[in-house]
Amino acid sequence: MQAVDIELMIKEGLIKRFGNSISVNGQLQFLNDNGPEFIEKILKKSLRSRNIDDCSTPTNSPQSNRRRESLNGTFKRDYMCENSLGKAHIVLKQIPKWKESNNFAPHIALEMKTPNKVYNLKNAA
Repeated sequence: MQAVDIELMIKEGLIKRFGNSISVNGQLQFLNDNGPEFIEKILKKSLRSRNIDDCSTPTNSPQSNRRRESLNGTFKRDYMCENSLGKAHIVLKQIPKWKESNNFAPHIALEMKTPNKVYNLKNAA
């Protein structure tokens, strides 16, 4: 994925969430790990123009980076490797389906319960 793909996904995500009247004024943050695709000048300029805080994890700090890496690893392993993802708009169409399927998969962190089961147990209590 290149910076231009990330910029497109951010733009489409903002429009889906806020419509055409985006007025976030620094309320949103974009967390990244300073990878080459995230330090491109055009992407950084685009984030500034949308008043999105560009937040990078500290260099050589695996503790602060672990959640993002875990999410990316799961996403790549469970979804990207099994699907055709040639263009950003294809990925964006598939994300809701992937999120929904994740609700029915057991997770080690949830003692091998599904997120749906844990959510339902908390609501029943």
